Amino acid sequence: MDNRSAAELLASPPEQVRKIGPSLKEELASRRLDVIRAVLLHKPSRYEDRSQLTKLAALKAGSKAAFIAEVRRPRLGMPRRGGRTFLCQLVEGGAADSRLTAVWFHARPWFHKELKTGARFFFAGEVREGKTGGLVIFNPEYEDVSEEADEAESARAATHFGRRVPLYPGTRGRALRTLVRDLLDRVTPELPDPLPEALRLSHGLLPLREALSQLHFPGAEATEEQLERRDTEAHRRLAFDEFLLLSIELAQRRQGFRSVAGVALRADALAVSRAVAALPFQATAAQQRAVEEIARDLLVAHPMQRLLEGDVGSGKTAVAAVALRLAVESGMQAALMAPTELLAEQHQRSLSALLAPAGVAVHLITQGSGGARSPGAEALARGEPGVAIGTQALIQEGLSFQSLALVIIDEQHRFGVQDRLKLMRKGRSPHVLLMSATPIPRTLALAVHGDLDLSILDELPPGRTPVATELLTGKAQARALAALGEEVGRGRQAYVVYPLVEESEKIDLLDATRGAERLREALPEARIALVHGQLPSSEREAQMDLFRRGEVDILVATTVVEVGVDVANATLMVVANAERFGLSQLHQLRGRVGRGVFPSRCLLLGKSPLSMAARRRLKAMERLNDGFRLAELDLELRGSGELLGTRQSGMPELTFADPARHLKLLTAARSEAFGLIERDPELALPENQRLVAGLQGLFGQRLSLGSVG
Repeated sequence: MDNRSAAELLASPPEQVRKIGPSLKEELASRRLDVIRAVLLHKPSRYEDRSQLTKLAALKAGSKAAFIAEVRRPRLGMPRRGGRTFLCQLVEGGAADSRLTAVWFHARPWFHKELKTGARFFFAGEVREGKTGGLVIFNPEYEDVSEEADEAESARAATHFGRRVPLYPGTRGRALRTLVRDLLDRVTPELPDPLPEALRLSHGLLPLREALSQLHFPGAEATEEQLERRDTEAHRRLAFDEFLLLSIELAQRRQGFRSVAGVALRADALAVSRAVAALPFQATAAQQRAVEEIARDLLVAHPMQRLLEGDVGSGKTAVAAVALRLAVESGMQAALMAPTELLAEQHQRSLSALLAPAGVAVHLITQGSGGARSPGAEALARGEPGVAIGTQALIQEGLSFQSLALVIIDEQHRFGVQDRLKLMRKGRSPHVLLMSATPIPRTLALAVHGDLDLSILDELPPGRTPVATELLTGKAQARALAALGEEVGRGRQAYVVYPLVEESEKIDLLDATRGAERLREALPEARIALVHGQLPSSEREAQMDLFRRGEVDILVATTVVEVGVDVANATLMVVANAERFGLSQLHQLRGRVGRGVFPSRCLLLGKSPLSMAARRRLKAMERLNDGFRLAELDLELRGSGELLGTRQSGMPELTFADPARHLKLLTAARSEAFGLIERDPELALPENQRLVAGLQGLFGQRLSLGSVG
């Protein structure tokens, strides 16, 4: 086309290739399809098979059909709101009359010029029964039948007929299809394939040009099931490319971490065994394994980058306590950052109990404790060994460390990459341990945290009683109120969680505000508090602290209680409209109870009638207490994007790749990427530069994770 590179061509607006009308241009802009790359990678919402043409005599009301017909009696209809209609009769084979009427609302000026008497077109649409007899087709798509070719040849050459055609969301789907076909014909022949042929063939992948073409206009080899699941060979080729680019960037980050000079800590076998033996309980095998993995990292003079993932109640705090002790006994300082003051205070209490006998100072640093002006912050600024437990107050400018060697981020997905960076920069390449109580299946962890080493706590400490879970629908939900009264009567405490804060006119759900009011009326003796995300954080945490101290019987809340509240006396969790939650989130909520010695329950209130998918999820909650098994099922049911949510820091938006469906592709791409970076860490070889540049040009570098090292 010109001397531009493939990346420059893909980044060009589509009007540089063909003229685009104002309405289509507006639609493209509204859907962020303003460059050629975005248009070519725009996935059809579904496909319609127009490969078989139907005779007019065989048309039936209620069916979608594609056919060839001749126009008769074109005319304007009665004026309607928004414009006039255009009508014509459609006949076949020179017939004198017609049983089919075509109607277009909001008639366009060019209809009179194109749809002339005697003109022949392909038509497609849904056939319906007419009000006065006969059949009618509303707003059918149409395309010229070539006068020089027979019908079969015309159909093969047509964009909108004679094939499976893509359907796109929006009002300009036909115009977009025409644009896509034009770009495929005029742009893709000039695109070099970023994958070396040997690599592509070794994984059985389509060439890029063929993949882009079949993405929009699939051939007969793609089954209906593959098209419905968006899992054709074309989808798989583009999924591999996404995984490969993501994995290359993860491998580069991992290589970068390992090339940085850090601080080696005294974490030999004797120090580790002494720290583990000092715990007031027997460590599980999973905890022991995680401690040993962390200790091996701390012994090396390169910063650890590890994710500690564990189910609710699996003992992550005890593992963190051992790591913190090893850092301080090495004469260094350590910090643990939590997302809320309540959780930070909880960590300060539990870690003080575990570390104080070893003489380790544990300082609370939050806005409420004085921040950088607190005695603990001043001790750390003087260089005294110790542990800082805090919120984002730890990253304020006035707070400094003299020898920060270990950083632990709890509930790491609640912090942005920049927050982590700010805390890491308080030290000189400190070791980093990320902790998450949200189990992520190992398949997804490969995609999201491929640059980190992974330690998993998949074993609960002995004596932890599973929470009995029950789904209640319809009239059975009245049992939840009785259960609340019973638990409060026993001197126990309970949570009631709602998905919304205020009443919504669009979604008929009970909300937390009205729920609290109704509970106060039904249980006048109970002390009831309400917390939600719109309350000021100080007020919210004050109410939750009252609950923790036993001065509130029932805490009505939104999902702000998903993490960070550890109340041994809480024995009942009630989740209203449980069908609105994912499995992982429900499991986190259920984990708020059963933390003491008393039997505990979780009641899931489902709004009838439940969909099959919702019933399957909620029944799984009744059956399973294993967070990792639930996370696998959640991944299968909802997909990786839904499971992680948009706040999952560092997770790119994957268009074609899905770890749940493409595990083999992910594994293959990861192996190729990590091998490539091991052989060529700086991407100095021309063939590797072409590979990465081609992938980044194709995806517009939107998979870039940024630097966290």
